[in-house]
Amino acid sequence: MPDERYVAFLRGINVGGKKVVLMEELNSIFLKAGFTGVKTLIQSGNVIFKVPADEVDGLKQRVEDILLKDLGFNIEIFLLPLTDIQMMLDADPFRDRRKDKKIKCYISLLSGQPGKGIKLPLFSDKKDLELVRIDRNIIYVISHEINGSFGFPNSFIEKITGFSATTRNWNTIEKMVKV
Repeated sequence: MPDERYVAFLRGINVGGKKVVLMEELNSIFLKAGFTGVKTLIQSGNVIFKVPADEVDGLKQRVEDILLKDLGFNIEIFLLPLTDIQMMLDADPFRDRRKDKKIKCYISLLSGQPGKGIKLPLFSDKKDLELVRIDRNIIYVISHEINGSFGFPNSFIEKITGFSATTRNWNTIEKMVKV
């Protein structure tokens, strides 16, 4: 069976000096675990790798167990096949708005699927965050510049959905398919 390319998005590493993990170290851990085509992207913890198609079942738990063993602390990961990321880019819900310098575009990956009760667009209390689309466990968010700064959606997303999340800038997502 052919290999499939996946992206592991690591939640909560290299934030505020906690759970510091060098990308070179992550690269080595994945290679040592037998994955191929390993590449890391940006310090927030994005690992692109190949896995045989017949080894995909249980992959999330397997990677989390490997990271716990090698790093000594738990890291929640979110996995997406690179083909899903390409479909996300092809559907680009930000297409008509990305040229606006007063916004930043993000995706938030959730540990579960939110219910149907979220009405879109949904704005945060400060109106700095706007949820524009929900697709299974992926939320597309626009951060609006207010008083010279942009909001970061992770806490807001977790609060309204009740699920843990990890958030990446749309520019980072675009870079993944080019690696």
